Amino acid sequence: MDGTAMDSVLKKLEQLINVKENLIVNERYQIQSLYNQLRFLGAILRDVEEKHHENSEAENLAIKISGLAYETGKIIHPALANFLRLRESNKDNKIGFFFNLSDILEQIRPIEVK
Repeated sequence: MDGTAMDSVLKKLEQLINVKENLIVNERYQIQSLYNQLRFLGAILRDVEEKHHENSEAENLAIKISGLAYETGKIIHPALANFLRLRESNKDNKIGFFFNLSDILEQIRPIEVK
């Protein structure tokens, strides 16, 4: 297990957050919230990896976090590519992603509790 998927997702989310124009406010808030939560989980993942926990509960948590990062990446990567493409053709218009991050945010809550 490694944090590569998490690092990749965080970089893509940072790109989206740093887009000041064209982004619909509600989506900016969702993306910022997701970024903050995944950063927190990424720190936990790095801690588990660095300490090589023998604890099966910590290992299971790391597996869940890695899986969540992978699933998030499957949504974020194509959405970012599409957003950047649309932004080039709609320079003065607000652009939405037309995806809902609430499913991912719901999956994060039980992991944060553990």
